[in-house]
Amino acid sequence: MYFLSNENHNNRFNTKNTEEIIAEYEKIGLFNHLSDLEMKEGRQAIHQKEIDNYFDALLCFPKQVIFFGWELIDSKNPYENLLRNRN
Repeated sequence: MYFLSNENHNNRFNTKNTEEIIAEYEKIGLFNHLSDLEMKEGRQAIHQKEIDNYFDALLCFPKQVIFFGWELIDSKNPYENLLRNRN
């Protein structure tokens, strides 16, 4: 899997940088839709798993990444319909 990111030797995933990464996500509003409990669970998960890249970090938090198969999408606006019907 290929996921674009701006990783470098100064911001690699380690215990020291994990909180900075979470803070950056919060700063840009990426977690605005999460409850306090979901944030707590995400923080616990990110510290308990091996995180090698930004995608791995996002997977620790609920409702951040949606996986779907294009062959199942029959629509002019697949992203819009997917988000509207995600429950």
